[in-house]
This record gives sequence, structure tokens and C-alpha cells, in this order.
Amino acid sequence: MEPAARDIARDSGTTAGPDVGISPALANALDLAIATIPYFRALRPDERARVAGLMQVVSLQPAQELRLGGDGAVVLVVLAGEVTLSRGGLGDIELGEGDWTDELRAVCGQGREGAVAARSPSRLALLDTSALDRLFEHMPVIAVPLLAELGRESSRCNDLMRDVALARASGLAPPAFAAFVARRRRRLLRRRQASTARLGSLLWRALVIEPSRRLAFWIFLGTALALVTARTVVAMILYHGLQGRLFALIGGSEDQNPIHIHHFNYGLILVSLVGLLSFLPRTRRALRTLSFIFGFGVGLVVDEFALLWNLNPDYYQPESLLAAWAVLFVLFQVVYFRSLYLAIARRLLAWIRT
Repeated sequence: MEPAARDIARDSGTTAGPDVGISPALANALDLAIATIPYFRALRPDERARVAGLMQVVSLQPAQELRLGGDGAVVLVVLAGEVTLSRGGLGDIELGEGDWTDELRAVCGQGREGAVAARSPSRLALLDTSALDRLFEHMPVIAVPLLAELGRESSRCNDLMRDVALARASGLAPPAFAAFVARRRRRLLRRRQASTARLGSLLWRALVIEPSRRLAFWIFLGTALALVTARTVVAMILYHGLQGRLFALIGGSEDQNPIHIHHFNYGLILVSLVGLLSFLPRTRRALRTLSFIFGFGVGLVVDEFALLWNLNPDYYQPESLLAAWAVLFVLFQVVYFRSLYLAIARRLLAWIRT
């Protein structure tokens, strides 16, 4: 056991030792938990794996206790089981599988001592100050969100101290005052790590953060926005009878049967423009922007697909809606299920070769 881990892992009667390794299921649980921690939320999967590799994994049996030193664990993640955390007058906090807690004061050497008692067979992952120092050395990018979280922690402490001052001024008896402070601190901790917020963070990461690293996401976003915008604008124009004022008409007023410039023309212009700009080295640096504009142009063209297919000027043809849903479905599959289809293709290719 490393020296830092020895300072962290002491219990009453037996020693909670580190595990040599963890199963893929626990590794996935650790990755999901790390992704919900605010200052690790923006890390890539490989960077989260590096964080996980620096964490000490400890097994606890029921009624076994893990002592936490004031300058030891900064982050504690419950990989399996249920535990009770007692730390620095906060009272007892119950943590279950997937829950996490941190002690950011330990970064400044002012952490509070505490203990974790297992209520069932449990596995914990601990990130101590020495491991955090190595993360700062290799990934200094985490320092900015960590400082932001320290600022939020200071704000929460200020709120707590204000409530304490008000309670003290009201003349509460010492036992009632101590109970009030402990209850208020527990409520702040639970609100900070509420399961709803953790679920929202996971969904936001799965639906936006991770997919946004791929260009297909921005094409999908541009296409969806163009379809919604075009349908909304045309519906409002037709509802208020503003065709003659807001539609682009050539050759006279609406009564004289003029030429109507449909918005698929603008889509074709955007798609062509992106194709030309992609040849320039400078503009290729903004591939996400180009992908979004390309998707927006595709959406404008697809929105009037039936007009091009049937040469019928009726805007509300079912073929346009069918084409729009088909394009959105394909892009959605590419963005969110790309790895699944690639794995299926690799297996089919391997099966064909054998």
C-alpha cells in the first residue's frame, strides 16, 4: 500500500486494503461517477481513465470503518454497496452506489478528519492530495473548474455562516444551536449532490458534451434547427397572410403570379459555400462552424424536398415531412449510435472473412 493510502485506510480492528484491480462493471461505474464531478465533467474519456488510474480502490466489509485523514482523501466515490460518512461535525451522511463526496479543504491542507462505515460489502475509490498534485502536473486544465468549484464551496459556506449568525442572534440554546448547524450543513451537502442533479449531469454529458466532439453532431443540430425554423416561419407567414410582404417574389406582386424564391435555394447556396470554404486551410480550422452551416443548409433543402421531387409548389406535401424525418433519423443514428454500428460492421466483416 502506498504511504498516502496507508494514511487514509485505517479502521477499527482490521485493515481496509487496496484492490489490485476492479471489474469492468466497477470501472464503468467509476467512470460515470467521475463524469458527474463538476471539475472532471469536461474531461475526455481517456482523461477520465487517467483520473481513475490515480484513485485508490478500497474494499470494506459490513461494520468495517475507514478513517479519513484531514490531508488525505479529496474525492471519495462509492463504487458498490452502502456506507455512512461522518466528517467534521456534519453528522452522518448516507452514500450509496454511484454517490460521491469531496473535501476541497484538503487541497489547502485544511481538510476535516472523518470516517466511512460500511453498512454492506462496499468498494470505495479515493483520490488523495498527492494524486491530485500529479493530475495538476499532467492535466493543468482541471485547475480552472476546480477553482470555480472552490468558489461555489465558499459561497455555500458563506450561506451557512449567515444562517449560523442569525441562529446565534436568535438566542438558541446550545443543544438546539448545535442541532441546527448540523442539520443545515447536511442539507447543503445533500442539495449539492442530489441524485436529480447527478442524473441531469449524466444526461447532459451523454446527449451533448460527448457527441459534440464529433462533426456529425453539429450537422444534426444545424439540420434540426433549420427544419424547425423554416416550418415555424412559413406557418406564421401563412397564418397572418404576409406572403406578399415577406416572401421573396420576383416579377411583381402576389396577384400577378410572380416567381417565388423558395428557401431551398438558400440551402443550396449554404451547402455549396461550405463545400468551397472547406478547401481553404484557414476555414478548415472552424470545422464545427462549417458543419453547423452545412447542416442548416441541408435542413432548408430537405424542408422542401417534395417541391423538388414533384415540381409542385404546395409547401405542405407529406413527402417533405417524410424526407425530413428520414434525414433526422439517419443523423441521429450516426451521432448517438455510431460505435454500435461500427462494432456490428466489424463483426460482420470478420465473419465474412472467416
